[in-house]
Amino acid sequence: MMLPSYCLIPRILRWFRRFRQRRGYGVHSPFAFEWITDVVYNQKAQYYAYAHLSKHHEVWPGVLSVKDARLLFRMANHIKATCILVVGERVEREIHYLKAARPSATIVHFADEAAVDQAFKQGLLAQYRFDFVLWMAAASPSQAHFSHLCPKISESLEKNSEIFPKKSESFEKMSDISLLISESAEHNSATCVASAEISPSPMDVKAPHSALSPQSVFVLFLPHANEERTTAWQSLQQLDYTTVSFDLHRFGVAFCYPKLQRQHYVVNYF
Repeated sequence: MMLPSYCLIPRILRWFRRFRQRRGYGVHSPFAFEWITDVVYNQKAQYYAYAHLSKHHEVWPGVLSVKDARLLFRMANHIKATCILVVGERVEREIHYLKAARPSATIVHFADEAAVDQAFKQGLLAQYRFDFVLWMAAASPSQAHFSHLCPKISESLEKNSEIFPKKSESFEKMSDISLLISESAEHNSATCVASAEISPSPMDVKAPHSALSPQSVFVLFLPHANEERTTAWQSLQQLDYTTVSFDLHRFGVAFCYPKLQRQHYVVNYF
């Protein structure tokens, strides 16, 4: 598990370096300005679930501070996520925040990148279209992961996005089901720890399956933690999948919103 640095002095120095990128100053895109001001900097908002989450914050295993966990909450709530993929160990705290933000969402959890690889090989993810991905695993996502999760969305798919609407009927029917899938310690298959079960289906691994919906968000934790992580973040930004990205230092957030112009923003997030 990668641990964020909350040391005060480095954060203050970074805040001064990014002073010009604070609170949406100089941002002309209405989408980007609204996301920065209403999601990143809307820290005084008191959502109904904050009180309950604060009481259990230190009880649940996790690595994020209250501030960062609430940011995840706002991100998932803002896009009205219906199907969420979380990759990482000891992220119970983060999952609880995402679940509180989107109680009706399906949440799928894998401990590491190897579990994700196994799930793809077994076809376990073929039935999902994730619109929110949180990658907190210590190992950075590889090009192979990106090829499966974020293949180029063709123009025909973009024009016919009603095939995978933001809130599909299948997810409406599953509104009261939350799946937390974790890698079993005794075997390599994913096991369901909620009431529903997933039956593996055959999958042609030679033809990458897009596990992300046409409009989705990929959140990479600690995009500057090391050289490998930085390379992964830069690769994510350069994918055809990514149209708009935000560098918050502790989070790299990539949006696949095909109708938006391609743009990268650095945000002064303390």
